[in-house]
Amino acid sequence: MVCKFSLEGRVIALSSSHGLLMPTMKFIRYLAASLACIALSACAPGIRFRPGEIPAPTSTDSQKVAEGHTFYAQTLAQTPILRDKKAEKRVSSILTKLLEATPSTGHWTVTILDEPTFNAATIPGNYIFVYRGLLDGLSDDDQVAAVLAHEIGHRLAQHEIEPPEETWGKAIAMLATIAAGAAVASQQGSTPRNIEDVMNATSKIGQGFTTYRYSKDKEREADQIAIFLLADAGIPPSAAADLWGGLAAQRGTPAGGDFFRTHPLDEERYQRAAYLLPLAQTRYEAALRKKSKPSRKRKVTPPSPTVAYQIAQAEQALANNDLPTATSLAQSLTSQAPSSPEAYNILGLVKFRNGETKQATKAFNRGLTLAPDDPILIYNMGCIQALQGSRDDALRSLEKAFSLRPSLVTTAHDDPDLVSLREDPQFNHLLEKEYVAPAPTDVGGNSFRVN
Repeated sequence: MVCKFSLEGRVIALSSSHGLLMPTMKFIRYLAASLACIALSACAPGIRFRPGEIPAPTSTDSQKVAEGHTFYAQTLAQTPILRDKKAEKRVSSILTKLLEATPSTGHWTVTILDEPTFNAATIPGNYIFVYRGLLDGLSDDDQVAAVLAHEIGHRLAQHEIEPPEETWGKAIAMLATIAAGAAVASQQGSTPRNIEDVMNATSKIGQGFTTYRYSKDKEREADQIAIFLLADAGIPPSAAADLWGGLAAQRGTPAGGDFFRTHPLDEERYQRAAYLLPLAQTRYEAALRKKSKPSRKRKVTPPSPTVAYQIAQAEQALANNDLPTATSLAQSLTSQAPSSPEAYNILGLVKFRNGETKQATKAFNRGLTLAPDDPILIYNMGCIQALQGSRDDALRSLEKAFSLRPSLVTTAHDDPDLVSLREDPQFNHLLEKEYVAPAPTDVGGNSFRVN
C-alpha cells in the first residue's frame, strides 16, 4: 500500500504576537489531530506478504551491499570467531536444509562469533552471524533452524530497503506527535526550555509510532517467512512456535510493554506462529512427500573460500585502478571457486582492463555457462560486443540484461563502453523502455561457507 495524503487548502487565521505571526491554537489542534489520524490509519504499517509466500529478491541495493561487506570486515577484525568443528558442522547441516528450499540468492557467508550473546544477525551481502550463546542456549537443532530461517527471511524480504510508504509514514507520524507537543506546550504557557522538553518527549513518542512500529513489522514478516521456509525445508514448523513459547515462558513480559521495543514480544510471536502452524504443517507434509521421491537435481558443491568477501576486495581494487591486486584476486577466485560465475565476471573485467578482449570474452562466456541468466555477465558481454562492432549481438545482450535487472539502464546511459551505440535509435529505444524484473523461478543454487 502506498500512503497518499493531502491537506486541502483552507484559510487559517493568524494572530500577531510581538511582531511574529503565530498559528492559533485551533490550527495547532487541527494539524495535530489530522496528521495523527493519517499517520495511525492511512499509513499504518503491516505485513506485505501473504501467509505462505516466500519472497525472492528481484533487485539489490549496491550501496547497502557495499556497506554490508565493510561491516562484515570490521566485525571479523573486532570480534573473535569460534573455531569449533562440532559447532561448524551443526550450523552447516542446518543451513544446507534451509538454503536448498530458499529462492536462489547466490553466495552466503555464515560466521560463528565466539560471544555468549543469545542471538543471530544478518546484514546485506548475504552475511549471517551466529553467536555461540545461541548454540549453547538451544539444544534443539530445529529451533536453531527457526532462528536462522528468520535471518534468511530478512534477506529475502530485503528489509534493508525502505519502501516509500514507510518513509512517508514515519515523516507524517513524527510531524503529528511534534505538532501535538507544540500544542501542549503552548497551552501551558511554557518557557522556551519547557517547550523544548515537551517537544523532545513527544518526538520520542513519535518513534514509538514509527521507527519501532515499522521495525516490529519487519520482524513479523521475517517470522512469517521463516515458519514456511522451515516447512519447505522438511523441518517441523512447530519448532518456531516451540522457540517463542519457550522464550516467552523464560523471559516473561518486560515492564512497559513493547511500545519502545524494536521487536515484538515473545508471547505475540508465539501466538502468531501458533496461528500459522496449521497452514505451515500442510506445507511440511507436502515437502516430506516430495523428499521421499527420487530427485534428479544436481547437487551444488559450495566453494570453500569466502567468495563474497574476496569479490568485494577485487571490485574495490578495480575501482582504484589497482590492476595487479585485482588480477591476483581474480586468479585466486577462479582457482579456489571454479563454479562461481561471479569469479569469472571479475576475471573478465580484469582481462578487459588489461586490453585482453578475447580472454575477457572467454571469461564472461565461462561465467554464463554457469549462470546463463546473470544480468551483470550478460551486460558486460553486451559492452564487449559493442566495442567489437557486433551491434545486433550487443543490443540483444543489453535488452536481456535490462529485462533481468532494470537498474542497469541507468548504468548504460553513461557507460563509456557503449559510446558506439549512443546515436543508435534502437539502443535509445531500449533505454526508454520500462522493465519489470522477473522473480527468480529457480530454487536452491545457493552456496555458503561457515567461517
